[in-house]
Amino acid sequence: FGSRHLDSAFRCDLPPRGGQATAIGMASAIAAKKKEWTACLAKSSGNPGRCEKLEKELASASKFAGVECCIPETVSLMRCTGSSRRAKGCAEEFLNMRECN
Repeated sequence: FGSRHLDSAFRCDLPPRGGQATAIGMASAIAAKKKEWTACLAKSSGNPGRCEKLEKELASASKFAGVECCIPETVSLMRCTGSSRRAKGCAEEFLNMRECN
């Protein structure tokens, strides 16, 4: 199985680990948590700190499963675009996010 596209906005790479059924179960659990976190971020008015609990749960689950969900890159980009650094374009943050996805 190489990677699974978990939703239209984000991609978490899932390396083969255990049996296929185990990988599918982990992928769907992480996809659900990622979707919940993404929805929270969308409602957070650009403040990712409002979703810190979900972020930590997703980070823990993705680390356990060996899945990369671009959490630090997402948070960094949101913080940049919500700050005065936005005037400079947040190029580094956008590139990091692009490379992660």
